Amino acid sequence: MEQFNIQRRKRSDVIVGILGCMAERMKEALLATGKVDVVVGPDAYRSLPRLLEAASAGCPQIAP
Repeated sequence: MEQFNIQRRKRSDVIVGILGCMAERMKEALLATGKVDVVVGPDAYRSLPRLLEAASAGCPQIAP
């Protein structure tokens, strides 16, 4: 996850997202780290545009 922080320091517009079945299981813990902006399970990929837009405004997102 340190690589994510390096990218954030280089570019303030970077949005970090974790996608997949493990992301879905660990969603609360991932967001709690403060290093992830978007957490999406494998079946919620269609909601990515909406989630990315909200995350770019500074609101971390979890796909429902």
